[in-house]
Amino acid sequence: MGLGDDLMFLGAVQANNQPVRPTRKGRPRAISPLWHGEQLISTQHLQARDELKLNSDGKYKRPYHHCFGEHTPISGKVHLTEQEHEWADQYQNFILLCCDPKPNAHHANNKSWPWWQELADILHKDYNLLRVKHEAQQQDLHNVTNVMSPSIRHSYGIVKNAKCVITTEGFWHHSSASHNTKCLVIYGGTTSPKHLGYKGQLNIVSNEHGPCYSLKDCEECHSIMKSITAEYIASKLYSYLK
Repeated sequence: MGLGDDLMFLGAVQANNQPVRPTRKGRPRAISPLWHGEQLISTQHLQARDELKLNSDGKYKRPYHHCFGEHTPISGKVHLTEQEHEWADQYQNFILLCCDPKPNAHHANNKSWPWWQELADILHKDYNLLRVKHEAQQQDLHNVTNVMSPSIRHSYGIVKNAKCVITTEGFWHHSSASHNTKCLVIYGGTTSPKHLGYKGQLNIVSNEHGPCYSLKDCEECHSIMKSITAEYIASKLYSYLK
């Protein structure tokens, strides 16, 4: 389960407002760092809430997977500490570029967009650009302020101060929904805003393929992402922010 999934689970629990014990296929689930401070989620609560649902094919899947039909997610509100808020508030008035999909994750290669540096080269003339890193060895972008985040919770907090977030589908677009921050989401063809999208976000999708939700490398998904140019994303951003 990824961090974006953790935010959706948190949102569902907060909307229901009932204390739960998180489980997966009935087995105990570790507490996500994004759930720290949330009294409704604990391994000690009696009522279990499973992340997965049994589909008609007899397999457990998440309710926002395409096999369940269209789905409107709810992104949860993370309870940040004062220190986490203070770190995030150092940064103001920026466009956040989220170019680092989680390594070795399902769909990570299929959801990867290759033109981040080209986009930065266009946008830096008009906007202050920020990129948050979680690993020191990740290559810096040029014409961008590259910031090393102390934790995923600090990264969640910084989203609230962005003028707009540009990202592929995942943790960052769920965080943007949580903060009501403008967000341009490059979906390509792997996943779909029909299952994971939020009102008010600008979604870049392909009608030619997918969503395939492939857990293996998909050449069509790779090709679609390559075909979405930096110039196209920049033009969409300028219109979106008017």
